[in-house]
Amino acid sequence: MVAGLPKRKHTRQKNKEQVMTDKSLYCSEPYNTLYIEHTNKGKMAPCCAFYPTIDPNDYDTELKKVKEDLHKGVWPTNCVSCKQHEEKKLNSRRLTSGQQKIHPHIKNVEINLGNLCNLKCAICNPKFSSRWLSDAKHFAEFDSNGFYDIPNSSVKDVSKHIDWHSVRYLHFNGGEPLLNNQHLRYLMRVINQDQTEVYYNTNGTTKVSDAVFNIWTNFNRVKLIFSIDDVGQRFEYQRYPAKWKEIENNLLWFKTHAPDNVMFGINRTISHFNKPYLKDLDEWFEANFGHSKNGIKNEFTNQLAWGPASLQNTREQFVKFVQKLNAVRKISYYEPIE
Repeated sequence: MVAGLPKRKHTRQKNKEQVMTDKSLYCSEPYNTLYIEHTNKGKMAPCCAFYPTIDPNDYDTELKKVKEDLHKGVWPTNCVSCKQHEEKKLNSRRLTSGQQKIHPHIKNVEINLGNLCNLKCAICNPKFSSRWLSDAKHFAEFDSNGFYDIPNSSVKDVSKHIDWHSVRYLHFNGGEPLLNNQHLRYLMRVINQDQTEVYYNTNGTTKVSDAVFNIWTNFNRVKLIFSIDDVGQRFEYQRYPAKWKEIENNLLWFKTHAPDNVMFGINRTISHFNKPYLKDLDEWFEANFGHSKNGIKNEFTNQLAWGPASLQNTREQFVKFVQKLNAVRKISYYEPIE
């Protein structure tokens, strides 16, 4: 169990304290969810949208402040992502998974599996992509300290904070979580697999084996959310060095071959790169990936980019970043940027 969460013998008392007022910013994540960030020395948070994450030694105190602020209707400093999404009339983490019933024990576990990645997306940085490290030294705004992997002791260390009997939702991101088998070590920890949903953020470059498919069939549902921001040549620049046709074929392969309990979706990161062209991916999705092979509607979500390509930055700042990125990678942009 994570420190700072209600203990079983005090459940009635704590639940009274958790009653939200009409003025509150209701969010169940600080009560139900634990995010473990292996790319940042094991720091913790109530969800993956929470930034910056918190040192484990300070987590109790900081989590209490977050709950108090939300209860009073005040945005916590670390919840800037949800605040910005909601100000732009976009769905936020708080308005989606943050609307669950509050539970006395950790129900949702989110694990960042390190920054091992085979892409260096233009909207990303070396913290979340090992492939970015070679370019990062040219950008003062990026940390280029090195590769973050999961030590062998990590699964046991994380498990000390979690009652795996209570877990009903397991979320993996990275890096690219399907590049190695670290995710399988966590799947094996789940006690009630047939009652648990597993969720992956993946870049779509990596197919899985039949053995992984067989493990997934033990779970209530597995959801693969592919990070796709655009189509064609624009996609290849933004998700460099991926090739659009290969990714498109991989998505259709998963759609055809995955077990019936595997669902799909696309998560698009909106930035200066793709904002003028959103309808192109919308149309591709409806024509090619709108439904599973069983006719179930696939998910389509949006999030806002951080960093130099963020819509929070001016066009001039964005152009300077693109010019530098093109020079470092010795490639050109796909449209006039002036």
